[in-house]
Amino acid sequence: MFKIKSSTRLALTLGLGVSALVLLAITLELIPNPQNQIIKSRTSLVKLLIVDVTTLAESKQVGDLSVLFRRSVAVEKDLVSIGLKRGTDGGYLASTDKLHETYASRANLEDLQVFSAPVFLNRKKWADLEVVFRKMDVKRAFGFPIYPFGIVLFLFSTITLMAWAVLGKTFNYLNPSNVVPDRVKSALDTLAEGLVLIAPGGEIAHLNEAFARIINVKDDKILGTKLDDLNWAPENESLGMNFPWVICQKTKERVCGEIVQLKMLGSPIRKFVVNATPIKGKGNSVRGALVSFDDVTAIENKNAELARVILSLRSSRDEVERQNEKLNFLASFDPLTKCLNRRAFFNRFEKDWNDNETGDISVMMIDVDHFKHINDNHGHSIGDEVLRTMGELLRGVVSADGLVCRYGGEEFVVLLTGMKFEKCMAIAEQIRLGLQEAMVEGVRFTASIGVSSRDFGAMDPQHMLDQADESLYDAKKSGRNQIVRFDQRPVDFSQEDSQAGLTREEFTKEIPYSAVTGLLSALSFRCSTTAQHSIRVADLCVGVGNECWENAIFTA
Repeated sequence: MFKIKSSTRLALTLGLGVSALVLLAITLELIPNPQNQIIKSRTSLVKLLIVDVTTLAESKQVGDLSVLFRRSVAVEKDLVSIGLKRGTDGGYLASTDKLHETYASRANLEDLQVFSAPVFLNRKKWADLEVVFRKMDVKRAFGFPIYPFGIVLFLFSTITLMAWAVLGKTFNYLNPSNVVPDRVKSALDTLAEGLVLIAPGGEIAHLNEAFARIINVKDDKILGTKLDDLNWAPENESLGMNFPWVICQKTKERVCGEIVQLKMLGSPIRKFVVNATPIKGKGNSVRGALVSFDDVTAIENKNAELARVILSLRSSRDEVERQNEKLNFLASFDPLTKCLNRRAFFNRFEKDWNDNETGDISVMMIDVDHFKHINDNHGHSIGDEVLRTMGELLRGVVSADGLVCRYGGEEFVVLLTGMKFEKCMAIAEQIRLGLQEAMVEGVRFTASIGVSSRDFGAMDPQHMLDQADESLYDAKKSGRNQIVRFDQRPVDFSQEDSQAGLTREEFTKEIPYSAVTGLLSALSFRCSTTAQHSIRVADLCVGVGNECWENAIFTA
């Protein structure tokens, strides 16, 4: 790492200081500018010529002006030509020669410089005096004008070299380590942490052996250089180059526990905990600072590794939470329609039923008409799209006023709480019309809806769903694409509805005998009393069903 010695820095500072003073003197014109002197002399010459021209004009000796002009050009080497130009017609009254007009027109463009001044006669402008000079010769050295850059450069280089030679020899006799007594040096060398004693300007006055090993430089090579010149970097880059020892000397307060990094060529980055204490003199003045460096590279590396492990664990935890959210969604919602599944719906339904024992609760059972024909004629993908469209429409209509559940297959259930039954019917009609107007890939479809309410005598959520299911069954038999309330169900279905085209076989679902016997065997193994009760209830249900079938629902 390249270091500038203190003698070199001081020599450069002295040279720059003297150069700055010379520039200031030139700016204040304490040192005359040769070009200004030439301009002043030429201006004086022009003034004298004006006086002579005015004198000859007043004595009506205009013919002698050309002679005056030629003599002046012959005497003054910088003069090229002189002419007296009348202002009215633009012609010349007198001139040194015929080339004067050419010289005057080229002036300020090539190597000529023109001075023009009015000549007054009887207090009125009579003519213009044109004096053409050669341009001033600017002397240069190494491509720079001698004035002022040449002078400043000469002074800077001369003073810097002289100061560097004198200060270099002087510093050889000065040893900063003599500031610290030998017994103090021995005591500091016994410490394991690096210690540095710096002067008020930041120069290193003493360092112990531990710090010398840290930077891998002998103490006689580093003494007198600034501590800042080492390749330090604060761990917090927002602090800039405000190192602890700098802050300590500025604030005159102790600075503790700051972490800095040291980048050494060919070595890994090392981290140190730095403590800086100001050394105060008379009048609370700061005479330097004592800085300690405790190597914590291993600890910081372990902390960094631990932070990476914690970050990885957090990432894993976040991923687990995201997967849990997906699982919770899959456990509570139907992935195709984004509606609640049966398990989640019943949990919410039972909670609402128990929380609102006397409140308004209504339920709709909705089923797509001729859904089997849609699948058979257009494919299951269109059928899935119909269900997806239906779920989206139901969720849009119901919104936050209730719950939407895909009950199974093409059946959906809508639960509305805290709402009058008339409004529930209006929502059901809105749903029916919306489904009637919907179209999926050119396929239109309708749905039948059965509606029930707590006011119709339902004893529990399942009972209310059964009522809505019965109403849905009646809507199917009545021609589909309509709404049937449980309290307004038709009493007699003794005749077949030709429009509906329903048969007994459409609503008969046979359960395999082996499945029934298997369930009954499992129940008997678990609780024989319950199994016997189930058999008796099944027999009673079969008897009641046969009686109802023969007398009320279907014709033979």
